[in-house]
Amino acid sequence: MATLTLPVLHDTLTTEWGACPPGCRACVDACADHRAVPRIATLDLPRVSFHGAVVCGQCGEPACRDACPTGAITREETGVVRLDEGRCVGCGACAVACAWGGITLDPQSGRAAKCDTCAGRPACAAACPTGTLRWVETSGLLRHFGHPDPFTKGVSLCPGCAAELGFRMAFRVIGPDAVVFAAPGCACMLACGLGTAATTRLPSVMSLMTNVPSLMTGVARQLKRSGARTRCVAFAGDGTTADVGFQPLSGAAERGEHIVYICYDNEGYMNTGTQRSSATPAGALTTTTPVLTKQQNKK
Repeated sequence: MATLTLPVLHDTLTTEWGACPPGCRACVDACADHRAVPRIATLDLPRVSFHGAVVCGQCGEPACRDACPTGAITREETGVVRLDEGRCVGCGACAVACAWGGITLDPQSGRAAKCDTCAGRPACAAACPTGTLRWVETSGLLRHFGHPDPFTKGVSLCPGCAAELGFRMAFRVIGPDAVVFAAPGCACMLACGLGTAATTRLPSVMSLMTNVPSLMTGVARQLKRSGARTRCVAFAGDGTTADVGFQPLSGAAERGEHIVYICYDNEGYMNTGTQRSSATPAGALTTTTPVLTKQQNKK
């Protein structure tokens, strides 16, 4: 297996977008007390019931840094995007480049102003009465995800699909000594590739929707017989798990088979058009949800 470089995680200030209480300015006041000029702002849109805080997200590839003509903005190894106010000429290019509103011009000094996380002790987060602003310590998480990501960067899943993140995180914990099993659905496109293009550096097996645990049982028993400690790991959707594939899964659980079965529950058959599955919550709408005697139609 190819050797991959593990990513670097940084502690960061996070905000739950749009979850602030109406009229709350605790974070702004705390920042002003700490830094004279606040580096955080509030956004209140009562017509749409939106109330949130706007603060620098410490981008991995900050557009403000690239737009600065004097090199006053740099990104440190800690992940903090730092502004050297002494080199800032107040041109405003950084504020224009930032799509998130995380950097502004200070009308008093005529220079840019942005959050630098207060050296890891942000006053705004400590003052937030609801926990909407939080200081998240993520730098230590890598000890739980110590193995390299075995999947390629280019995959055929829909942009933003949570299955991809679940796949990658699960196998960074499990490690490289594993065989991946998948059934028809979204998961198989990451586990087994698309066409002739592989998307994983692990051995993978494409199964039917009806026999994933049965196939895993046979492979796991043979690996155990040969003395191997390789894990058999399945990543399947709720359609395979809760419907047509439930009987062999129930049998494998009853027998106590040494397999790992991960169900990615997106509450329906999403790969084939959002049909209802046995894991679809009551009241949820799918393309095959049973309707009542009356329903709204075009008139």
